Amino acid sequence: MQRYENAGYWKCAGNAGKPVEDAGWWKRVGSGGKQTAESAGRIAESAGRSGGSAEKSAGMLTAAWIAAAAAVFLTGCGAGGNSFPTDRSVIYIAKDGGLYTVLCGEYDAAKDYYSEDELAERVGEEAAAYNEERSGTDDPVAVERVRLRDGAASVVLRYSDAENLIRFTEESQDADNHTEKLSVTMVGEGLPDVPGADEAWTDAKRNDPVTPEQIRRRTDLHLVTVSGPVTVQTEKRILYYSGAVSLLDKHTAQVADGEAYIVYK
Repeated sequence: MQRYENAGYWKCAGNAGKPVEDAGWWKRVGSGGKQTAESAGRIAESAGRSGGSAEKSAGMLTAAWIAAAAAVFLTGCGAGGNSFPTDRSVIYIAKDGGLYTVLCGEYDAAKDYYSEDELAERVGEEAAAYNEERSGTDDPVAVERVRLRDGAASVVLRYSDAENLIRFTEESQDADNHTEKLSVTMVGEGLPDVPGADEAWTDAKRNDPVTPEQIRRRTDLHLVTVSGPVTVQTEKRILYYSGAVSLLDKHTAQVADGEAYIVYK
């Protein structure tokens, strides 16, 4: 059984007061999947321990799913490149190469059953369960931030490396941030050979073609290799890119299907 069946905060997106056994809500959020009787039983059991009903537990956990993979996303990037975005789901890459996923969405702030503490608990449980199966001095996945504010929900997770980001997003069914390939290296370690010769690379600021030789001189720059469809935001400004990339702003690249390369400061 996939871990997804145990992932409470990914799973629970039912409408308040709706029987937990009804998995119809899962089809409506647009990410596929199905709630099993086993997972429904765990929710009911959890609700019983906390002195509440299964319906109330499912209602509170609605916020968790909305934060993790909301069906309706906001537009724009008000946070800029120097902090985590609060309005779109992205793979966030810090200036030192640190890897994060940011999950953003909307919820109905008029409803009083959305709980930031409940969401943080569910996210923490999922990260802890993943970490238990892996050894090492650092946790493969860490909860960086969980926030519900005025109808905007966000969850930020930090990863020890690209491999764990790929595995965790797959196991938790985070379709918005899952990629089959991701690496962050330095240009000085080598620039990939891409088809199209001189026109394969684009100067992000000027929107003009640039030769690979021009980029190779900047050995201090970071190189991101990623496969889409995902959105990547870098803390430092994007300078060059190649592949199926559409720049949303100077820090954010939307990557379509296929492999793409992003060079940032």
